[in-house]
Amino acid sequence: MVTKVLVLSDPSVTLRCKGKPLNWATAQPIEVDEDDIDILEADISLAKFGSFVISEKLLQDVFQKYERNCEFLPLIRDGKKYFAVNVITVIACLDRKSSTFNEYGGVTKAIFDISKIPAETLFKIKEDNFTTIFCTEDIHSAVVEANITGAEFEEYPTV
Repeated sequence: MVTKVLVLSDPSVTLRCKGKPLNWATAQPIEVDEDDIDILEADISLAKFGSFVISEKLLQDVFQKYERNCEFLPLIRDGKKYFAVNVITVIACLDRKSSTFNEYGGVTKAIFDISKIPAETLFKIKEDNFTTIFCTEDIHSAVVEANITGAEFEEYPTV
């Protein structure tokens, strides 16, 4: 499934979801990226600022219980409330012996030590510059069982 990408409407507002709280309360206006106007809207949309966007209903029905791992930043589009999911949990959970890294210390092949990852967790890692959002299998299952559209998952090896 191709997912719409959403961007902040105001180019003067900068937003980078890098594993730290951003603490804003005022809804920021968003719009569909100009290349994605004709793409159908999914339950989860990508955001060009290191996050994903969910509706108010999806927040209440599925994601609210993960608030210990995420900050839900208010957004608005065409009078409808949305939320950027800013994952603020960063875990040192790579198996350093099995993973591979580039000369700058960035991970090129991530292999996770599952014993370091709590259940029901959305998280980021510093070794990929806090870019990728990872989740545990129980969150993956909850999203799949709820028939949520727009989410894409990649399986990573664990030890």
